[in-house]
Amino acid sequence: MTRRRIAVLLEISEISAEILPVVRRLFPPDQAELTLIAVAQRNLSPMVTEAYLTGMPPSLYASPIYTEEEWEAHLRAVQDTLHRVVVELRTAGYVVQTVLLKGEKVQAIADYVENRSFDLIAMATYGRKGFSRLVYGSVAERLLRLVTTPMLLFRHQPAPEGAPATAERQVAPAPKPAFTVVAASDGGGHSLDAVRLACKTARALDARCTILVIGDERAGIAADQQIMKKVADAVREFEPHPVLIPLVGPVDEAVSRYLEGEPADLLVIGAFKDRGSGDVSAIGETAHRLFGYAPKSVLVVKGEPSIRHMLVCVTDYSTPLLDDALQFAQALDARIEVAYVAPPKNGAAPQWLDTTSTDFATTLDADRQLAGIWQRIQSRLNDRGVAAEALHLGYGDPVTAILQLAQRQRYDLLVTGAPGAQADVAGSFVDELARRSQQSVLVLRA
Repeated sequence: MTRRRIAVLLEISEISAEILPVVRRLFPPDQAELTLIAVAQRNLSPMVTEAYLTGMPPSLYASPIYTEEEWEAHLRAVQDTLHRVVVELRTAGYVVQTVLLKGEKVQAIADYVENRSFDLIAMATYGRKGFSRLVYGSVAERLLRLVTTPMLLFRHQPAPEGAPATAERQVAPAPKPAFTVVAASDGGGHSLDAVRLACKTARALDARCTILVIGDERAGIAADQQIMKKVADAVREFEPHPVLIPLVGPVDEAVSRYLEGEPADLLVIGAFKDRGSGDVSAIGETAHRLFGYAPKSVLVVKGEPSIRHMLVCVTDYSTPLLDDALQFAQALDARIEVAYVAPPKNGAAPQWLDTTSTDFATTLDADRQLAGIWQRIQSRLNDRGVAAEALHLGYGDPVTAILQLAQRQRYDLLVTGAPGAQADVAGSFVDELARRSQQSVLVLRA
């Protein structure tokens, strides 16, 4: 078996060594060749002069190294650290080599790994959020923009309350991506389809893509390693490469905990292993719980991981929903149609109107509310260059009517909206559509 060549970044920040147990768990000695990389940066001291400043960028708290003696002492300290790690890993059976680079950390690492055939870069990161991440940036964020090699990031677990704070030594600010896509996989075929579609969607939206790789600690290390390999193989073709983050535990709990700390603009999920066999519409209870929890927009993937033809399902006319759906379709170069379903007349079965017939004008004259909605949607579609025949109007139960229309057309995706972040969707039109549809479903949250 060919060993994967993994670049492990150490001595980059105070938490760098936290990546080592993750690498050892996912990649046994007979499957990995490790290169431990450290960077010595002459203009920054390894000492933090004031503990209370550790939330600041290093330019504000690190003191310069002026003398040759201090510089040589720093290099020896880094080399000693690498040597101790090498001894431990070689004792465990790993093939290991070390590299000590000199210069600005991010650029030195990027230059080194891009000129060599690594399969993966592994590092620990603070996963900084909010304003400090926007202003200060991070080594991980900058590397993502400079390298083409896939990256495995392990998010630092904060110390108990009262323990001294630490901070990643950052060098220059990096803006937070405008849009983030997160997918989750337990290694099952349906969740891998969701991962592939997440990568395609992120590429189309010029968004950052993160894949949560969920292991089951009851199944053991070997099983977790197989899951990571499946996911890594599934995303290998995509550029830029997504970030793979290993998590362990029940899928819905692991994903929910991650999203609490790192909210996603779009969560992409497919059925997980608990789905079993059955009709393509079934997504299983785990995926359904995540669908209901998702604080932002969520894409439930069913069938082929591609989007070529979308139907936007409108039950309560909303300009933001329609605009977002039109932008999404444009980014993915997908054909779009819109369906508006008015309440049923006298409990009758779903009825779709023929907008090209002479009777259509008579229907609109008799139903002025429907006529107003038709005009507003049609105006919006005209502004985006969408043909008039792309709008469907009908009466009936919304779910039954939409599913009836979807059976007659070859849609890949049904798009609808939820009233707000983490609104209760149980038993709603959105919930029923996600449960019963044969097509993938995208729920856009306000």
